Amino acid sequence: SGQLKEQTNLFSHQPGCNMNKNGSNYIYSTSSKVLCTEDPIFASQTSATWKWILAGLTIYIIDLSFRFYKRKDPVQLLDFQIYKCDMISLSLQKRDFTAKPGQFVYLQCLEISGLEWHPFSISKCPSLEDTSFTLHLRTHGDWADKLRHHLFCVASKITGKKYAFNKIRLKDTDLVSLNCKFFIDGPYSSSFEEVLHYSVSICVAGGIGFTPFASVLSYLRIDVKSLEKIKRLHFFWVCRDLELYKCFSTLLYETFEQVRNSSPDKFEFHLYFTQQGSWDIIKDALVESYQFLKQRIKLGKHCWNFFIRTEDHL
Repeated sequence: SGQLKEQTNLFSHQPGCNMNKNGSNYIYSTSSKVLCTEDPIFASQTSATWKWILAGLTIYIIDLSFRFYKRKDPVQLLDFQIYKCDMISLSLQKRDFTAKPGQFVYLQCLEISGLEWHPFSISKCPSLEDTSFTLHLRTHGDWADKLRHHLFCVASKITGKKYAFNKIRLKDTDLVSLNCKFFIDGPYSSSFEEVLHYSVSICVAGGIGFTPFASVLSYLRIDVKSLEKIKRLHFFWVCRDLELYKCFSTLLYETFEQVRNSSPDKFEFHLYFTQQGSWDIIKDALVESYQFLKQRIKLGKHCWNFFIRTEDHL
């Protein structure tokens, strides 16, 4: 930019020299400083920034170009379900797609917007046996609410029937042929990927923030040997919507039973319900099919100081 300058005539004008204003080659001086006959000349420094950013910028452009290319691959929608707690689950499938527990992707639906990409955590990663992956979305925003309405219209076209929003669950090959195109960008990494790399892990989730941990639970059901590396895994889920617990009750129960049989005392659930209400309301809402939740849900918030200070829990 020319703001920084450097001296170009160091041989004829050394810094700190005495200036010979007479112009002669010799001048008597009692000083030990070198004599010089030219004034200092300065020029703008040439920019060398490109040398430092070239390698990183090249890798970034290659990665960005590759992602733009991969975005063009359409994603197949296998099935979806709309829940009472304003949540949607999408079961998707994409060619050569791989992901690790804890990662997230950007989702686009052309029928809603051709410019918007929204990040969502992967709640079930693809495996060798099942190449599909699952996303759970809360429908509180404009984009997600339009997606829920669009999926409801898709279900009505396929079945020819009118369903309630919270009861739609379809697995139909005709769903692929309809005008419902999804695109995926990712996956992208997150700090949650390292949860199984430590001897003791304490995971805390709030509300729909459970979805990254759901991918870990699904992974443990496939690879239970991963628990051999850890000493204890604690999971705290604080939520004020009881329906959200119901949505993942099957996953919680099956994972807990499978892990307890193979690696007992290594995996603990701590579920806390923070909505105002009595225990009688919870018991009425959690019928016989949710006995696993009824035995583990507690009212209020957890005492973190007591838990952290107690070494026996860790």
